[in-house]
Amino acid sequence: MSESPINAAELRRIQEKLNYSNSDMGELLGISSKTWSNKISPSGAKTGAGKIQKLEYEFLLLLIGEHPKFKLIK
Repeated sequence: MSESPINAAELRRIQEKLNYSNSDMGELLGISSKTWSNKISPSGAKTGAGKIQKLEYEFLLLLIGEHPKFKLIK
């Protein structure tokens, strides 16, 4: 079984691509900026690093134009 692509480094990469602050990312996902900071923390599973729902991950991929099946159009 392959490892999930959803991890703290991947979330940081997406955030950088969006050019969003931690506060922006928290607002986008309906969580606090502190919670988002924990998700992108390299410190490990205790903080919830890399833990987001698959649907949230797919939404983020849509926003950066990297979803494997769908794309947003204006």
